[in-house]
Amino acid sequence: MARELEIPKVIEEWLDRGSDILFVVLGRDYLIAADSALSSLSDEIAAFAFAANGTREHIGECQWVPSTDSERAALQTTWTRVKGVQLRNVSGAVSSASELSTLSTGAVRKLSL
Repeated sequence: MARELEIPKVIEEWLDRGSDILFVVLGRDYLIAADSALSSLSDEIAAFAFAANGTREHIGECQWVPSTDSERAALQTTWTRVKGVQLRNVSGAVSSASELSTLSTGAVRKLSL
């Protein structure tokens, strides 16, 4: 389904627009389908993937932000919602796009909880 929806192509087209930052919040099947697009990211893009341990190998050149049972329990949410809650927490904790682009992986991880 992910390939039929052209997920890799959509990601590549989005990145061609000149994005400075990328947050990947995809489930396992979509992440696997997006693997090729995520493996050829420009060094100029700060890219973060919220992903479980079992899908870490499919995040390409993105920095890994764990979405594991520890994060799910800390956020007191369901598996279906954990990545979305993490992204919401990060976006709510920063005040500008320029601040987002300077965040380290550790900072994104802390802000996500």
